[in-house]
Amino acid sequence: MKRLTALLAVLLIFLIPAANAAEPDRVNDIAGLLTDSQEERLRGQIEDIAQEYQFDAVIVTVDSLDGKSAEAYADDYFDYNGYGYGTDADGILMLVSMEYRDWAISTCGRGLEVFTDYGLDYMSDEIVPYLSDGDYYSAFECFLTLVEDYLNEAEEYIPYDTNNMPGGGAVAREEESNWLIFVVGSLIVGLIAALIVTGSMKSKLKSVRPQVDARQYAGNFELTLANDLFLYRTVAKTAKPTNNSSSGRSGGGGSSSHRSSSGRSHGGSSGKFSFV
Repeated sequence: MKRLTALLAVLLIFLIPAANAAEPDRVNDIAGLLTDSQEERLRGQIEDIAQEYQFDAVIVTVDSLDGKSAEAYADDYFDYNGYGYGTDADGILMLVSMEYRDWAISTCGRGLEVFTDYGLDYMSDEIVPYLSDGDYYSAFECFLTLVEDYLNEAEEYIPYDTNNMPGGGAVAREEESNWLIFVVGSLIVGLIAALIVTGSMKSKLKSVRPQVDARQYAGNFELTLANDLFLYRTVAKTAKPTNNSSSGRSGGGGSSSHRSSSGRSHGGSSGKFSFV
């Protein structure tokens, strides 16, 4: 009996720390921008992403960056809090700092492939207006919705990039397919209707006798005036490449990367927002 008690005591020593070593929270609203119910809804979205794609998504709000850049703060928060799936720490983190209205998105592991520079530019264009309006929940909800969309596109097709921008992905391809089906169906219906009409007209021409000369069909027709009319012309235009100075990206597509203080490779983007 004493031996059994001692064995149980040893097991408890090892089990209690393991039970206390909880998973790090994926929604860390340190700046107090969200309600409890909003945090729970965001955690639900994050859990759905994790189960479907084995990919980590994290949201962090802080009052200050403690002297760091938004990029460095986001990278370090991801690295030193144990986020990321697998050996490559696949994941993405969105940071909002209120002191100087900074935001940053940090990608890691598979995230560098899924979230290209141009894809991140599009994402920030969608999110930042919510931040400027002070609608932080909608900003984070939009972020997670786009994360799921990007992961799905990369899995089903290719990552969003210069040759496959958001808005021209799976949804657009489905709409294009539906439109093509509609057009083909309309052509078939039109052809059937035309055959019916021409067949009916042909049946009414049984009393007309065939003529030897085509001019006999024209009867008294006489051409009195002939003009050449210019109807239209075809002009081919080539778009002039633009330089988007706001993004600071090169035009080659793909993802740029950098090293965080932990030595891990990260991608991402950052910027500022202001209240409208």
